[in-house]
Amino acid sequence: MEERFPPPPHTNGRQHDSGGGSGGSDHREASLELAPVPNPDSPEHAFASDTYVVQIPKDQIYRVPPPENALIVKRHRKPTEPKKRSFCCSSCCCWLFLAIIVIVLVFGILAIVSSVFLKLKNPNFHVDHFVVKDLTKSHDKNTKLVYDVKLKVENPNTYSSFTYKQGGAVSLAFKQKAIATGKFVAFDQDRKTSKAVDIVLKGSNTALPKEMQKSLRSKKTKNHLTFALHVDAPARRKIGIIKGSSSRFVASCQFTVDKLGKDARVLSQKCQTERKDS
Repeated sequence: MEERFPPPPHTNGRQHDSGGGSGGSDHREASLELAPVPNPDSPEHAFASDTYVVQIPKDQIYRVPPPENALIVKRHRKPTEPKKRSFCCSSCCCWLFLAIIVIVLVFGILAIVSSVFLKLKNPNFHVDHFVVKDLTKSHDKNTKLVYDVKLKVENPNTYSSFTYKQGGAVSLAFKQKAIATGKFVAFDQDRKTSKAVDIVLKGSNTALPKEMQKSLRSKKTKNHLTFALHVDAPARRKIGIIKGSSSRFVASCQFTVDKLGKDARVLSQKCQTERKDS
């Protein structure tokens, strides 16, 4: 940086007295009058004023941007705000999509575990014993029969148990004709267990078929008779601490006995169980 100062005024070699009196003032006036007038075209006159010329390197000059530049920057920053919102929305959609996928996978795994690994099965019903008791008295015209049926209820499931409720019904038919009805008992059954259930069926007052009458009269002869047993048992399945909804297990058994009486034996049978939602 270069600084330039004005040259000292010309005195023409004359000194004025700094003393008091009129003589001193006369000397100052004379010196002022004798002072030459500077030439306006000379370089000395150009730097005679109280001004300074300062030279600074260009790389050290810092300029303040005009206000218009701030408006331009603000306009460029505004479009970036919606992008942040769209990014937030896209992230929320991604999380929602992932949550849906996780829920679907969980339900799929539960379904696979229930159907494949747990292998839920219906209970099985079998006729173990069948006895007919004749309660008809000598003076009664109508035949009164009581059928004692012993059922074997089996739970084939490894992980689930059953709770059989009140309200179950059992019916007995011969040649598609209902001959007796009764109730199914309530009980709890653990997994992989079987239980013998005694059911008492009371015969109707209708006339018995000839085959049954013949078998009842001749206790020594063996007449093979085929019956149809229908069981409607309301129950609820339980897996661990999880209780399922109430269902109805309907079993149909076709079985054949050698005769009617105390010594009757079940020769063959075919049973099938279906599940029906209540």
